[in-house]
This record gives sequence, C-alpha cells and structure tokens, in this order.
Amino acid sequence: MVDIDTLAKSDVINKCAMPESLHLPIAAKDKESIARYVGDIVAELSAPNTNNAFLVEVPKPTSINTKLAVWKLPESKVFHQVFQVWVHVDYTVNGHKLNIPKDHSPDTGKGYPAFCGTFKSSN
Repeated sequence: MVDIDTLAKSDVINKCAMPESLHLPIAAKDKESIARYVGDIVAELSAPNTNNAFLVEVPKPTSINTKLAVWKLPESKVFHQVFQVWVHVDYTVNGHKLNIPKDHSPDTGKGYPAFCGTFKSSN
C-alpha cells in the first residue's frame, strides 16, 4: 500500500473538483518517494545502482467512475497501468536524452504522462 499526500489530494478534490479516479502520480522527488507514493519498484531498468530508471508496479485504483467521458477515449488506457516506467529527468539512453519535452518537467508543475513518471534526486 502506498502513502497518500493528503494535502495534495484535498486540494484537487476541493479546489479542482477532480474525481478520485483521475488522481495520478506524475512526478516524484527520488527513488524513495516512488516507493512511498507510487508503488513497488520491481526492477531497475538503468545500469545497476545508478537509480535512473525503474519498473514500478502500481496498485489498482479502488474505483473508477466509468460515467466520466474521459474513460470513453482510447487514450485513457494509459491511466492506471499496473506497470509503469519511472525515469530520472536527466536520464539518457546510449548518450541520447529521452525525448520528453522540457516544458513538462516536474519543476513547471505540468508533469509527465502517468505511464512514464519522472523524478529528480535532491543530490
């Protein structure tokens, strides 16, 4: 079971009226935050002990309101994927930075798609 950031959850429910089934983690501070707030880290996908990319098993949501129009969109399949890849914002593969737009960095508050979360170590 993962911890819930109750302040963040309260904000999106009360200020944005966002249904709970649309609450998705999109960014985390570090590996420990992923394990605490997102799900179980099942594998490190980057070089051993580099902590750059992880396969994370995420708990299924308690309920989904299928009456919401978003669930009728084919693109909604990416939400609540049981297995997700979480990568460090500066991670590169074979010398090439991952193709994730800079305007979606965790620092802007826009976040990343739920199926490809990111984290930025405080080191």
